[in-house]
Amino acid sequence: MYEAHPASELFPMMDIVGLAALTRDIKANGLRESIVLWEGKILDGRNRLWACRKAGVEPRFRELEECVSPTATVLSLNLYRRQLSVSQRAMIGALAKRELKKEARLRQEVSRFSSTHQPSCEFTGTVRAKFPPPETAGKARDHAAALVGVSGRTVETACQVLSSENPEIIEAVRAGRMTVNKAAQLLSQPETESLPISAEALPAVEPARIHLCSSAKFINTLPIETADLLISRPVFDTAPDYFEAHAQHWLGLAVAPMKYTSRIFLICDPDIDMVHALSAACRRHPQFKCCDVAVWNQAGPVRGTLGHDYRRQHHLILHIRGLDAPLLNAKGSAEGSSVHSNCGSFQQLAERLIGHCSKPGDLVIDPCAGPGDVLAAATKLGRRGFGATSNEVYLQMAQRKGCLRHE
Repeated sequence: MYEAHPASELFPMMDIVGLAALTRDIKANGLRESIVLWEGKILDGRNRLWACRKAGVEPRFRELEECVSPTATVLSLNLYRRQLSVSQRAMIGALAKRELKKEARLRQEVSRFSSTHQPSCEFTGTVRAKFPPPETAGKARDHAAALVGVSGRTVETACQVLSSENPEIIEAVRAGRMTVNKAAQLLSQPETESLPISAEALPAVEPARIHLCSSAKFINTLPIETADLLISRPVFDTAPDYFEAHAQHWLGLAVAPMKYTSRIFLICDPDIDMVHALSAACRRHPQFKCCDVAVWNQAGPVRGTLGHDYRRQHHLILHIRGLDAPLLNAKGSAEGSSVHSNCGSFQQLAERLIGHCSKPGDLVIDPCAGPGDVLAAATKLGRRGFGATSNEVYLQMAQRKGCLRHE
């Protein structure tokens, strides 16, 4: 059976879920696109070949007659059919740089062979036909950067990450869980032992502040990339038909002040239209990844009422993580690491989330602060709290919890 060409490994194989879906499609519809070969090796189609074997379908192969650059061909066939971040493209560019250097050495060998042998030599003619010279000369780094659509400096940073041979960090960047700049920073830091922080060493935190204004006006007052955590219960004062447009606008504003290391938790009622609108809006921001949806059971099981519907005793939590967000601090007992166990109030839930996702001194914001539950939880745990409410009664309730009105 054919082996994989080195250039084909620029892109990782699909995960097991994707391979299973591809297998089902090929089993039902057959192989629609032939597997591409170059010099007797698989240049494009490793996933299709794997799926054909699993589905019991005979694969088809197509040998290229001429290939200016196997690396460029693989990138052309795969790069723009996938949704990749800048850091993921940079890592592919770093791998492509290696392959382009190999291709350059091969061309040099062919050139030297041609200069010492007759032009009519069969070997010379064959290699020239299959591997013509590139259209432009230059550094392999710059060629790789142009092929993947990033700067040469970014590719160079990705090369440094690859040269570290740290499999966990390399895999995190290639999978889109970490930016290449953050990976380079982590690799450049010396390893130091983390020391416990004493209570006396914690910075003094002022009481949380709350604005009497709309959430949009509040968000517009915050500098870009300054907040470490957002916990909020967004309110949609519109008809369900406009939920999606409202969610896209609201979340588009909300992510602006958030750092790449931040996390966002949106708590909403189990309303299908609202959940669909928020989840669709979450997927539109490449600097954040919509991780999961959790259920917060506030007061026991769902109970029926005397009317037609059940009383809503639970809420949904949409968790959105920045690409450079650190690991959760959720160690310890099962109760302490849970986001719903023994959280009978929204403030208790906020305390649990703040403890998992931030450190003392971090800025926690809530654009829809309501009575100030998130802000009170932030102050209690030594974080800086800042939020807004458009309701005068809620403002007074937040002040009774220790929040200061921000003028």
